[in-house]
Amino acid sequence: MTRVIDTNTHVTSKAITAMQALGVSGVLRYLGTWPSGKGMDKAEADLIQTSGIQLAAIYESGLDQMLTGDGASDAKKAQIELVKLGASGAFIWFCCDTEIATGQLPTVMRYLDRCVGVLGFLRVGVYGGYNVCKAALDGGHASKAWQAYGFSGNRKSVWVNKEPGCVLFQHTELMPPPTGNAAKKEWGELGGLDYDPNEVNGDWGAFGAEVAPPVVPPTTEVPMTKRDTFLHLLNSAADNPDHTDEYVWGAEGGTDRDKDGFPEADCSGGFHLALTSAGISDSRTTADGYKNRGSKIASPSQIGDFGVLLNANGTAHHIGMFTGDGHVVEWKGAAYGVVRTTVTAFNARGAKWYRIAKYNAALALPAGAPVNQPVTPPPVVSTPAGGGNPVIKQGSGGAAVKRMQGRLIAHGLKVSADGDFGPDTKKHVIEFQKAHGLEADGVVGPKTWEKLYS
Repeated sequence: MTRVIDTNTHVTSKAITAMQALGVSGVLRYLGTWPSGKGMDKAEADLIQTSGIQLAAIYESGLDQMLTGDGASDAKKAQIELVKLGASGAFIWFCCDTEIATGQLPTVMRYLDRCVGVLGFLRVGVYGGYNVCKAALDGGHASKAWQAYGFSGNRKSVWVNKEPGCVLFQHTELMPPPTGNAAKKEWGELGGLDYDPNEVNGDWGAFGAEVAPPVVPPTTEVPMTKRDTFLHLLNSAADNPDHTDEYVWGAEGGTDRDKDGFPEADCSGGFHLALTSAGISDSRTTADGYKNRGSKIASPSQIGDFGVLLNANGTAHHIGMFTGDGHVVEWKGAAYGVVRTTVTAFNARGAKWYRIAKYNAALALPAGAPVNQPVTPPPVVSTPAGGGNPVIKQGSGGAAVKRMQGRLIAHGLKVSADGDFGPDTKKHVIEFQKAHGLEADGVVGPKTWEKLYS
């Protein structure tokens, strides 16, 4: 059996020797400083990894942190800690370290959705009891689950059935003294560590299989360029799983907020919001107004370039912002919200491209950065995600369905991003599958997810 432990104790050289002797192959350690003494520093992280033992990160800001619903704040703090460790693209386990009643599950899922909005789906995992793990996996709120026996009413269903994404199972009945049990005899002392043993079933989020890091919001510890801030605003708006209510005609962010506190805007208001977030001062105007300020270009190549869709008389009625990765972010409309669209699909709708030189200059790459590439790539949900998303089909619902519908829209298909996998969505999934040489069964599995993100 692969042996992985989690511990709130600092790992020392003595503990490393004990783990190596026992055959422990991995350890999960805490980011940050809550509660006192749990968090690891870079020296400890380096010691663990150079010993040949794998390391994964846990974040916890309180036993019932998820009941605040404010996952975005915790995700940003966790990301800052990863940057300090030199592992800015690593996976993070967010802890629901308490019993959760059925009526509290929506708040916990909203917390995870907010984490995904900052870090991307493939970098967010959840630790908790049976009901939390099941709800997170079934609804597509986290890419992996780590079930705690102690909060599961002794139910092992998620683990025994090995549902996709459930990769760790923590055995509190095997904990060492003072609880007292078989693990003390089987696993023994580990150099003074207070630890829990875990069963492993697949990729459990260890450092090394890192994905592109997101842009970290401004802090005194991790300074951001104007370019970083501009891209962060656009990408986090598009990657928020509950983003359909963020489109409001005439709104431009600021005090205009949806029910979850995210900025509301229309297409030109979204552009203005991204510019002002980066400290670029320019008066708000319409899509046609931005077109008239700019110079026409053949195709986008720089951050700050934008595309417009024209009326028959040549005036612009819609605008989308180029994000430097072959995609456009657009506040598309009340039926869609904020979406990420490929340049190819945007061009297919008749886009014409423009550039306002002062925007490009303000958002230019720092010296030495690769030409025409973002300093920091957008959150990982914009990359192929076949292995992290759940299998969904007609009758499914929730964040994963909404995310899939958003990708269909990005490929030019006319479907509502309402989170409901009904007959109309199935029809468009089959259309997409046929167009990409996939089995046209209307079921969205790993191969279809991969094509949706290509």
